[in-house]
Amino acid sequence: MKYSVLSAAAKRAGLGLAGMLIAGTANATVLTFEQNNQGAGAPMDQNYGDNVTGTSNAAGNYGQGAEGTTLNVVASYLVGSNSDPKHWTTGYSDLSGVYYNEIDSQTPLELTLTADAGFKVVLHGFDLGNFSGALTLPAVQVFNESNVAVFSQSQVSLPSNINPHISFDFANPLMGQSLRISIDLTGLGGASDNVGMDNVEFGQAEVPVPGAAALLGTVVIAGAAAAHRRKRQS
Repeated sequence: MKYSVLSAAAKRAGLGLAGMLIAGTANATVLTFEQNNQGAGAPMDQNYGDNVTGTSNAAGNYGQGAEGTTLNVVASYLVGSNSDPKHWTTGYSDLSGVYYNEIDSQTPLELTLTADAGFKVVLHGFDLGNFSGALTLPAVQVFNESNVAVFSQSQVSLPSNINPHISFDFANPLMGQSLRISIDLTGLGGASDNVGMDNVEFGQAEVPVPGAAALLGTVVIAGAAAAHRRKRQS
């Protein structure tokens, strides 16, 4: 199952700053959660996904979009007294390599991508798989650095593990200096660790220098005026 979605923010923004940032996007990494020498149930390496410059590094292997790599973005996995981020190999639907929360609780499954100053994270999509029978997730959300939901979908059906995984593909990629993917596991009890995340595809975009957009607009207007004068004089 595939969810092709536009965030409300993206719909409102149209081609404005969002369009400018996407046009400048030059990088894309896919977190496949293939950790080096780590079997099923191994802790998530908090360095996995940080400052990726190729298809592999000391933490593991990555997919790579046509756009390149993400040197200026780091990834972090939810930790705390009620969370235990782990890596698993197979069994979550048809996915290979996933990130999940080992503890049976109401703690969400979260992944945060944070860009360096002067950059934005560009989120293209991610997959969710299931290790058990069919589940209903209370919510799947993405929050920006201001803790504002730039994407939110409630009552998401996650088919049993004998079915294909589900995908969230953002037709207009989500953007923020930081983006936090949050899968609500409330009420799933002992089945909460059966929800796994995979194939998180993200990029980075350099933030335009303040005033650059206005300068560009001035140049375009000036050029158009000059062309109009030449036309009148001819």
